[in-house]
Amino acid sequence: MTQTEMQTTTRKPTTREVIAGMLRENTGRHFLDSGGAYGRNWERNQTRDFDAEPHCKLTVRGGRYPEVDVTFNTYHWLCDRLEFATDWQAEFDAFAEAPEQTEEPWLKVMYAFMDYLTEQGHEVAGLYGEGEPMTINTYNDECSLSQTLQFIYAEVDGEEFVLLQVHGGCDVRGGYTAPKAFRGNGNSDHAILDYNRATIGCDKCEANWMLDGSSWLYDGGTGGRQLGRDFPIVEVNDEHEGVTMTGPAKGLVLVREDGTATCPCCAEGTLGGYWL
Repeated sequence: MTQTEMQTTTRKPTTREVIAGMLRENTGRHFLDSGGAYGRNWERNQTRDFDAEPHCKLTVRGGRYPEVDVTFNTYHWLCDRLEFATDWQAEFDAFAEAPEQTEEPWLKVMYAFMDYLTEQGHEVAGLYGEGEPMTINTYNDECSLSQTLQFIYAEVDGEEFVLLQVHGGCDVRGGYTAPKAFRGNGNSDHAILDYNRATIGCDKCEANWMLDGSSWLYDGGTGGRQLGRDFPIVEVNDEHEGVTMTGPAKGLVLVREDGTATCPCCAEGTLGGYWL
């Protein structure tokens, strides 16, 4: 084996490679999974060029039931806040290959691994070093991600630790990837927990809205005026108070023909979605 071949075989995978691999991992076809009709996430992901995709999609619709929705590209969102932990992964893989673990479901193995770390003398705690590690399935909460995640979040020896699975199936009850170990990359503390937080901002003025549950609240000192409630959403060429809207207007969110939306505060900028 040449030196170049040795370097190739021993090269550690990058965080982006690991996350892309999880998104494409074959998580199987369970007979209760409706993916045969609608397609499974891992199947749809096979030909995607994740790096070339936009980080975020803002959807704004008018009409009788106005809608404002931000969807983050799961690949970019994970790459922005996690670093693949090669050392922890090797330890987890060795633990998972033990005879008493090989027949257990992944989530049970993940729980057992956290107990194992404590038994090995590591300091294992939850958020801010308090309580127990957290188990999260983003499907059970408001979530701005394009795919469901399941993970254990902990602080191990004072360092952020995430044991992550991506839902690759169709039915959320099954079809999760093998766990991968990550640590925070330093961009923001416990950023993996911000899956239900987002903001919408104007590219011309300082207007911005924070996601609060299912409502978009204005964060610019105007008493929490909400998109769609205090700022009506109108499709271009639709009528509003007897006037056919063909251009932006202050106090209104105008949805253009290309799907972009104008700022109701300055009527000059375009709204966009961003993560925190």
